[in-house]
Amino acid sequence: MEGLMWIEYNTRIIPSLMTIHVTQVSEPPELYKRLLRSDHLSLLYTGLPRRAFWNLSNQLTLDYKNNFQLNARDQVLMTLMKLRLNLLQDDLAERFRVSQSQVSKITSAWYDIMEEKMRCHIPWLPRETIQATLPKCFKEHYPTATCVIDCCDAPLQKPYTFGLRGLHTIRYLVALAPSGMIMFVSAAYGGKNSEKHITKNSDKYITINSGILDLLRPEDVVMVDKGFLISDLLIEQGVQVILPDFTKKWTQQSEEEDNTSSLPLPAPVALLLSDSTSKESSAA
Repeated sequence: MEGLMWIEYNTRIIPSLMTIHVTQVSEPPELYKRLLRSDHLSLLYTGLPRRAFWNLSNQLTLDYKNNFQLNARDQVLMTLMKLRLNLLQDDLAERFRVSQSQVSKITSAWYDIMEEKMRCHIPWLPRETIQATLPKCFKEHYPTATCVIDCCDAPLQKPYTFGLRGLHTIRYLVALAPSGMIMFVSAAYGGKNSEKHITKNSDKYITINSGILDLLRPEDVVMVDKGFLISDLLIEQGVQVILPDFTKKWTQQSEEEDNTSSLPLPAPVALLLSDSTSKESSAA
């Protein structure tokens, strides 16, 4: 009798306990399936429609060797949510049920992967395309403009134990088409306050080393902010330099020039130039 009870215990009860155990530790369904249920939610969390997210994740995860427990598409989603919403790492850790250190490692890894695989999506537009997509304000005032270029600063997060004072930044050069489309993004360089030896000539250093001069052709017309000190480099390339009128308010100008000071530039272009102008004004 005892032998029969032992057999029943081993053949029925133990397997049932193992089934319960497996059910309790099974992984939750991929978050991207539950979170990106509509184009509205996909746009909210990633800035992309669902189809675009799916195509992008297919491209990024192709030949990807997954070194993390998290599903590869969820890793892409996590990184896009960080870029789109700048969520705290603790927040992302809670949403994706991983540790904060895993969030840091995953996003850092995917930044490099995205930079490598998505650079092809930043094309240098041919002149014909630029001319065909000129906004009205450019057609009226700058009909030959090729692009708008400037250096942007991004703040760096630093440990509280880091002794140096002041804001530490990285700088990168950006070129926009008149329509507002990004045409070029350089590698990152030390910001103005990152190294004491970096001076106002750092704009020239970045411009020379970024590779943008190789893309510009003679007779191209480049719009720059007055504080972006690279005009001599562009003129040597046979490139014409123009200064948008609304940035000339910091310099002496004629009343005739003042008439176009409220020129309605496309939002990305105006943001790029006005941001550098306001930073220069506040620094003065």
